[in-house]
Amino acid sequence: MSSSSLSAVRDDSPMSSPGPRAGGPTSRRSFTPAQKLAYLAAYDAAIKNNEGDAYLRTEGLYSSQITEW
Repeated sequence: MSSSSLSAVRDDSPMSSPGPRAGGPTSRRSFTPAQKLAYLAAYDAAIKNNEGDAYLRTEGLYSSQITEW
C-alpha cells in the first residue's frame, strides 16, 4: 500500500467543532463545611419521604459523598 492511498483516507484538516474537551477539563466542585451540613440535612429529610435518590440526582451528588461527609 502506497502513501498516496493513505493520504486519500486520512483527513488532516482542522475540526469544524472544537469538541467536548476543547476548553480542557472542568474543575471539581468543592463544598464548605456549612454547605455539606445543609446537604446532609436536606438529604436526611428526603430519606424520610423516600426521596433520597431523587434528591441526590437533582443536586448532582453521589451517595459516596454523603457517606464520606
